[in-house]
Amino acid sequence: MNENVMELQQEVARRAVADAGEREWDRITLSYVDIDVVSTLDLQVHLGEKAERLTRFTCDDPYHELRAAMATPEHGTWYSSTCEITEDGRFRFHFEQEERPVLGGGVPVTDESLIADQHRFPRPADELPAWHPAAR
Repeated sequence: MNENVMELQQEVARRAVADAGEREWDRITLSYVDIDVVSTLDLQVHLGEKAERLTRFTCDDPYHELRAAMATPEHGTWYSSTCEITEDGRFRFHFEQEERPVLGGGVPVTDESLIADQHRFPRPADELPAWHPAAR
């Protein structure tokens, strides 16, 4: 993993913790989708079984930069990501490259957005999931 990617992951996590403010928490979860010009971020602060969804946050810009930083000319980049931050400051990202992305509220990403995203971050045809409109 290159240094810029590590720094951006740290920045996403740092900002998410700062966005939690003075709330008590034992875990923060983020779900991020970024396709073409559409993106959604869901940030939740958890304490035991209780969760609070935050509506104001600052970690979306570095998350957007992270997606671009992880793109390669040979393989494109991921469609969606999740991140979990624990109270000891550790964080773990998962990057989804195979499943069709779904925006907040369960809204599917349009075929037009997926095709535009494929032009921006091209993947070879043999690496496109079968559901992708450019694979048809």
